[in-house]
Amino acid sequence: DVIGRTWKYCFYGHIKQLRCQITLKKETGEFAIASAAKGSDVVPDNLEQELLSFSNSAIPLYNDLIDQYTKMLSPLSQTSNTKASQDDSDDKAEQAIIVILYRMHINLGDLYRYSCSTKLAEECYLKASKLAPATGNPFNQLAVISQSQESLTAVSLYYYARSLMATNEPFDKSRTNLFLLLGNNRKWLEEHVRDDDSHSRAIVAGNIEANSSIGKRSQREWIMKEKSAINRKFLAQLVDLQWDFMKGVSLDGSDMRIHLDELLSKMSSIIASFTDLLASASFSESLLCKLVATMAFSTLTASNQGKLCSTKRLSAKRSKDPIWNEGFIMTNQALAFSFVLRFCTVLANHFYGHMTKRENKPNASSLINIRSLTPLLLGSSFITSIYEGSDWFHGLVFYRNDESSGDSMSSENNSIRNLCTTSQIDFSQSTAKISEHLSEFRKGLSQQFESVSFRDVKEYSEYYGFFPFHSFLTRNGGADSRGVNDIKPSEYVTIEEAINTLSSEKLASGSKSSDLETTIKAFLLLKNSDNIITAIKISTSTVLKGQFGADALCLPIPEKDRIYGNEGIVILTTTYSRTGVPLLVPGTLINNGPIGVEQSPAPPNNYNAENVDRLEGLNTIGFAQSINMSVQGNHDDVLKSMNLSHSDDLLHFTGIPTHSDPS
Repeated sequence: DVIGRTWKYCFYGHIKQLRCQITLKKETGEFAIASAAKGSDVVPDNLEQELLSFSNSAIPLYNDLIDQYTKMLSPLSQTSNTKASQDDSDDKAEQAIIVILYRMHINLGDLYRYSCSTKLAEECYLKASKLAPATGNPFNQLAVISQSQESLTAVSLYYYARSLMATNEPFDKSRTNLFLLLGNNRKWLEEHVRDDDSHSRAIVAGNIEANSSIGKRSQREWIMKEKSAINRKFLAQLVDLQWDFMKGVSLDGSDMRIHLDELLSKMSSIIASFTDLLASASFSESLLCKLVATMAFSTLTASNQGKLCSTKRLSAKRSKDPIWNEGFIMTNQALAFSFVLRFCTVLANHFYGHMTKRENKPNASSLINIRSLTPLLLGSSFITSIYEGSDWFHGLVFYRNDESSGDSMSSENNSIRNLCTTSQIDFSQSTAKISEHLSEFRKGLSQQFESVSFRDVKEYSEYYGFFPFHSFLTRNGGADSRGVNDIKPSEYVTIEEAINTLSSEKLASGSKSSDLETTIKAFLLLKNSDNIITAIKISTSTVLKGQFGADALCLPIPEKDRIYGNEGIVILTTTYSRTGVPLLVPGTLINNGPIGVEQSPAPPNNYNAENVDRLEGLNTIGFAQSINMSVQGNHDDVLKSMNLSHSDDLLHFTGIPTHSDPS
């Protein structure tokens, strides 16, 4: 490991020492005494200058090495194009050069960062991320760069999400930095944003009118400052909402997590602000895509502190800790996903509105500058992947279509289920409108577009190696439904891709699409619209047998994971109380038949219907996820298999309040 040892022993060792001394000096002010005791030759006041000088002295060496290794790629590229097959030694040589270039770009980026050249550091980290898109380390470094600028909090969150959700080599050290970022962002909001800040949307227009006597140039500058302040406030609030999703809703208001009322109000306020800001072209296409990626991350890791949790993990946790409540994860994932649906509905309505304004028959030229198209396609693809079945998302039990909601549902009494259902309907309708309007556009496309994929759109190359998008966005253009631990794609790019990456003087995060790419994106969006409608209908109305057998509930997962080992698993059936709270019970208890509302027992005297309705699912839905019984028998046999002695225990286990449990 020559590259690693060169960096560690020739450069980073001394750099680390200097940085530690600088930190100590700033924190304690006692460095002069400590350094004198150690016999240090470095004058304390000159530590920063010493770090800057030492970093700058190493930069030419790394630039020269990178230049030499980059030149070595071109002959190898020509060789690989002329030979039908390569020897293993040739493959290893190619791989070694790309690995060396990747690691040296990380090192060079660090040197630029230590010397306060943040733009050059960012370029190096971006190139490293292109050379190894499934590796988390360069995204952590990019997040550190962004975090140094308070106005880029949303971008920092995106990079930390990329670092933690890398498909090949996640960078777990990012988690500490992520929580630090989220904590500082909330502190900034508390210091700079009032509780009642509803005037902010009209402040620009009002102040312009009041200051109409100032010059036009000064007026424009003032408007830009006001818009920048409003945008920053919105992005900070959006980041703070993602933290709420990661921590989860408070069950009883006794902890530090957000209450359900406050969360729902916060979500609606942010959606309203986003609608206004998107209409005023406040965000770039690239930033909108990053926001979609960030929300995908917080959806899959909701209430689990930014960590994924598979179906098998849920089952294992229940087996290890019978008190553990997986319904908490399920409910919070459903809430986070409803926000993704609402966010993408705003994008869809924006795209539809601009599309219909421009001309009756849309074409690539008329769609090319609508900035909501690229993030909408990204978001709708993620949504489709959830409805088609994800082993990492467990909240689909809250999403039901009209056909599957019977009289026993009583959804009008359930705020969470109502939110999920409304979000689903609004998104479906918005995508259906787009599909209908683009139907003529589709007819004019040749047959060759049937084979296009995300690989044909260069903007999406930035998202290769990001786990939430891996089911539909891979470097080979195909889909991959494997679990995160099973994903072992090629860690580094090909020679041709490396040459293209390194030949760019500057890697722009977003560039304008060509007519061809716009046509491809529009076609993929049309395909997505068809898939979404089908996936929603199937996933919200199908009854799966086996582990997830339940009346009108479906959590589609791969066939191999539907039943865990034993034959004759007890089918779970969903019934509803008079207030609409779901009760998942083994089918043998009720002869495998659903109980209607009129058959449900009356709630106990101490039953607080309002609280249970509002927090439905936090204690109840999870029962279906984990139970794995091979018992077939009468009422008592089933209860014994669950270590329960009587019906009240069963009700308590599934979260329904009992006389002995006032909570």
